[in-house]
Amino acid sequence: GGNIMQTIVLSIDGKEVTAEKGKTVLEAALEAGIYIPHLCRHPDLAPLGACRLCLVEIEGPPAPVASCTTPAEDKMVVKTRTPRLDRLRRLAVELILASHPPDCTACPKYLKCELQSLAQYLGVTDQRLRRRQKPFPVNTGNPLFVHDFTRCILCGRCVRACSELRGVGVL
Repeated sequence: GGNIMQTIVLSIDGKEVTAEKGKTVLEAALEAGIYIPHLCRHPDLAPLGACRLCLVEIEGPPAPVASCTTPAEDKMVVKTRTPRLDRLRRLAVELILASHPPDCTACPKYLKCELQSLAQYLGVTDQRLRRRQKPFPVNTGNPLFVHDFTRCILCGRCVRACSELRGVGVL
């Protein structure tokens, strides 16, 4: 049969990882039990590379790349934890939180929140933040969901789900 799965071997944080050809660096890492922080990625949606949390360093290119949009290649050498990456990830979360409401306990996603988990994982504390918040009015006109732009973190998942999964493209 012609459907034999081709595999590649790459190094992630010094660990030899076997992955299916065509997988991204992020998929290869997660499947090997290596966690790379990520937010805009969703398994049902095409990768976007917008949140900049999944940045990794690859031997060769000078600048970090988004692991969710970078195809894994044979013999690739990847680092997921470096002081530079930690700094860039913390900055990305701080920028999201800067315009985000601080009242976590009043939020329906409290304790089930990916953003809160990531902030804790990356060691982002409230003391470092300079919040600049202009609340948007909450729009409850849609029967399917509440539009609360004050809590929007620009991950793009809702827009992508609307167009890719539902095929309507109204958001």
